[in-house]
Amino acid sequence: AHFSESILARMHFIVHTTTAGAAYGLDRDELERRIVEASQTWQDDLKEALIEQYGEARAASYLRKYGESFPGGFREDFSPTTAAADIERIEQTCASGELSMHLYRPILEPDHNVHFRLYSPSRPVSLSDAIPILENMGLTVTGEQPYRVRQPSADVWIHDFSMRYPKCGQ
Repeated sequence: AHFSESILARMHFIVHTTTAGAAYGLDRDELERRIVEASQTWQDDLKEALIEQYGEARAASYLRKYGESFPGGFREDFSPTTAAADIERIEQTCASGELSMHLYRPILEPDHNVHFRLYSPSRPVSLSDAIPILENMGLTVTGEQPYRVRQPSADVWIHDFSMRYPKCGQ
């Protein structure tokens, strides 16, 4: 790496191969794409997801408001595309001052697993309030992960419940 007075840095990569001349078969465009991808931050990817979902004007506004709001645990657990969709739900929750929710099935989980997101303005929801309601619907709560999305006016809590429902005939 070379740093100068500029805001930019220069990176020089040397690729060693096990076979002489093997580097010539390297796809330079693919390598460059992967280096750029590896150097992007979660916030960079959030910006792209916001532009794709909401257009440049709303994306710029949302990025200023939410660019640093999501906690590290959320950024580890979810993609920026998921955060972009959550931002719309957070906005609705803040506007109404009421709880809002989202039920979804993760692609990589078994068919009988579902997740339920509960968005709460200002304060977290007590597990003793939420779990009995979910269990009365025939669901088994297997986990819950809270995330505090920090806002200048009031924080919003996202509770992500992992649940299982019985298969038909069981």
